[in-house]
Amino acid sequence: MSERTRDFKHILLDHIKSHRERLVTLTRSCLASIDKKKGTKRGRSNSSLIILVKGLEAAATQFPQKLKGDPRDLNLGLSTAMQLQSFDHSLKAASAWRQENIEESLKHLLQAAYSLGQAKAFSQMQQVQSVIAQGKSEMSHARTKRMRAQVVKHWREKIDPKVSAEYAAGEMVGIFRWEDGTDVTHRTLAKWIAAARRNEPRSK
Repeated sequence: MSERTRDFKHILLDHIKSHRERLVTLTRSCLASIDKKKGTKRGRSNSSLIILVKGLEAAATQFPQKLKGDPRDLNLGLSTAMQLQSFDHSLKAASAWRQENIEESLKHLLQAAYSLGQAKAFSQMQQVQSVIAQGKSEMSHARTKRMRAQVVKHWREKIDPKVSAEYAAGEMVGIFRWEDGTDVTHRTLAKWIAAARRNEPRSK
């Protein structure tokens, strides 16, 4: 074996080890994230997401071949699946290296790098979706805050402060509507008015 070949083999092995170590940490973190999201209250979801990870031969005993979660976490699931495939290729690359099959080892390392690139792309898409969802949530919160301020202002100016919050809400049903045209419900009006009454300064 020439000196150049020996150097290339060592460089290849270093890349395989580095790739595998990075994948183990990243993949376990994503799997933990999927499990954590399962127990998080995020509104109703009547369906579940199942991703079957194909081609896991070398890593079959270390990681699951089936991922289950919420459909809203599709990109996270796909990212994790690609990470698992990348890790599997890194194990195959190491096995081929030990068998002196440098060409096969390099082929699997390149496939591992390709799968990791796809995993990162899906991960970025998941992050973008999270930012969009957060933005929508903040906009919805702002709209609710504005509507609540209008309701409380109307109550203070137009409704007898001595009547109950339930009665006051009944007087105000149909006056306030959301952007989609639906009325602010009696229950919501009563809740906002009751909170405003509790925060009103008591007259001496």
